[in-house]
Amino acid sequence: MSETSRVLEDIRRQVTSTPDAFERLTRRRDRKRRNQRIGSAVLALIIAIAAIGGLVAAFREGTPPKPASGPISPGNVARLREVWSATLDGAASAPVSVGQTVLVASSGGTLYAFPSNCSGPACQPRWTAKLDGAGSTPLPLGPVWVSTASGTLYAFPLHCTKEICDPRWTVDLGGPATDLAVAIPGGGPWVGSVFVAADTSRTQGDATLYAFPPSCWHSATCSPAWHAAIPGKPFAPVWSGAVYVGHGPGPLYAFPLVCGKNDHECSPLWVGIPGLGATFSGPPVWGNNRIYVLTDLGVVALPGNCLDQASCQVIWRSDPVSGMAMIAREGQVFVSSQEGGVFAYPTDCGQDGDVCQPSWTGTIPGASAFGSLAESSDVLYVGSRDGRLFAFDATCEHLSCSPLWSTRVGSGGPFASIPTEPLC
Repeated sequence: MSETSRVLEDIRRQVTSTPDAFERLTRRRDRKRRNQRIGSAVLALIIAIAAIGGLVAAFREGTPPKPASGPISPGNVARLREVWSATLDGAASAPVSVGQTVLVASSGGTLYAFPSNCSGPACQPRWTAKLDGAGSTPLPLGPVWVSTASGTLYAFPLHCTKEICDPRWTVDLGGPATDLAVAIPGGGPWVGSVFVAADTSRTQGDATLYAFPPSCWHSATCSPAWHAAIPGKPFAPVWSGAVYVGHGPGPLYAFPLVCGKNDHECSPLWVGIPGLGATFSGPPVWGNNRIYVLTDLGVVALPGNCLDQASCQVIWRSDPVSGMAMIAREGQVFVSSQEGGVFAYPTDCGQDGDVCQPSWTGTIPGASAFGSLAESSDVLYVGSRDGRLFAFDATCEHLSCSPLWSTRVGSGGPFASIPTEPLC
């Protein structure tokens, strides 16, 4: 397997589910979770918290330390303890673990590369890089891609040989940028393309969605293959047969993955969710071969390959929920709420536009949810505004579920992001 194929496959395993995910989830429940997946060689969870100065902390299983023999699970999550931490120059982005390196960007304008196996309590970075503004979640795809709130897209070598790393190339996006998305399913000339949206309304009147070709992975320079105008302030894009991007408040836009070369101006395939006058309250997510969007009417599930409005009818939707973040994993959609709860919806809970109820809900005691969600090996992680991390059994079989474990991290600021699975 080539290096390019290996990296894409690693990312696919992190962000997608297989077609029989729900059946496998049911089988695990029947076995009462006796056979946990042995898919990770690292027990560390990388956690970022948005406190003054910023913090990255790593957690492992309880005393005594020992080599990892399997993933963190509902049965052992309560024994996690902190192994190392690192201070940043600002609030942290979501961290990304690739190989033996942990990447994280800060609101102070620095990209950090830490060794995941730090031996001391205070971890020092292998290298850092200066950005022109607050950085997005890094994307290690060939080079390390990172966009900034000042409107620049950077590419850095992952294995930088300098303590202060220089970018391989930069691109001016014209305005504050979102997180990055990469096209990885199936095959075709678009595989490995990177998409990013930027708020260019001050200079161009609209936001702009950019598509960068796979050739940027190994080039000394990079230019967009195509771009498209989007009214309003954009959310991060997501792909699935097409590129989907929304803005709040506003409709959903769908663009073709391949839409010309040499910065061609692209038009949308369609705009809006058919038959539903909903506006966005968060970025769309992809999982279980479907697109899920947070709207003012609740969670909305759409087919995963909506190339025209006729094929893009609502499969199901939830009751209104004040959602903060959403992910789709292993036959379920998880949503964190501003009111201090988390909701789990089965991906097959309805059809023909049915209104669905959650299979279980969880309560975050004395706090409201904040930041993103993460799920790994049947454990769902949720951060709170008062700087605590909560872990729930993602396969909970009760209508109301309590946390398996919680811990306070850092000085008590709200979480910017939660754990990420390593890209091995």
